[in-house]
Amino acid sequence: EIQEDSDVESLLNTLCAAAEYDELPVRHNEELHNEELAGEVRFPVDEFAYEDPHTKACLLLQAHFSHLPLPIVDYKTDTK
Repeated sequence: EIQEDSDVESLLNTLCAAAEYDELPVRHNEELHNEELAGEVRFPVDEFAYEDPHTKACLLLQAHFSHLPLPIVDYKTDTK
């Protein structure tokens, strides 16, 4: 839930929990890339949810906001 005093991390988590990300593909072995990317972003994600599309969405958004390189070409496709 968004509050008047919500910080960036809680807003990001609320955004990434949206049903629109339910169908974001997490391909075979992408959990390994998600784990790698999780080590580079500002806000932590659940280390037991690297296969979850909402976790991937959170990582992709953070990478975009931070201008981080994406680990594989498929992630570039997923951001379109």
